[in-house]
Amino acid sequence: MTTKQNIKRYSRKELEELMQSIGEPRFRAAQLHRWLYSDRASDFHEMTTISKSLRETLDRKYFLPQCSMSSTQCVEDSSADSTTRKFLVQLHDQEAVETVLIPAEGRNTVCVSTQVGCPLHCSFCATGYMGFTRNLNAAEIAEQVFSAERMMGVYCSKFSGQPVRSRRMKQ
Repeated sequence: MTTKQNIKRYSRKELEELMQSIGEPRFRAAQLHRWLYSDRASDFHEMTTISKSLRETLDRKYFLPQCSMSSTQCVEDSSADSTTRKFLVQLHDQEAVETVLIPAEGRNTVCVSTQVGCPLHCSFCATGYMGFTRNLNAAEIAEQVFSAERMMGVYCSKFSGQPVRSRRMKQ
């Protein structure tokens, strides 16, 4: 028996290749991507713009977790402003990362992790002492934002942070 794969691990280009490999037109990848990341379907059978036979095929071969993390919990932080919320997010491989929601007047900021651990070893930061384990995949990063939205009733639309730092470091 073949183990089901997490469909959210595929990039949009990989979804196109997947659709073509099973005899579906490339535009099905755009429909699937929209269901995963815009409509945030929690089950393949909700994807009503996709044929029933394709939904059944996807359901047999892939799993679609509502969240790519196994659990999210609020962690109290006495050192932070009382309105700032830290969430410990456990990933499927049992690694954990932190997501922080920082409310401000008229907006909310969500700081997401892009890596498990950190290779920089900055003297002021405890994360560096953990060492670097791995980069998160796109689904794990997006799911941190989706989790914050669900828990706090906010909608996030802009990203910045570690990926910018990482790009600068490589130059």
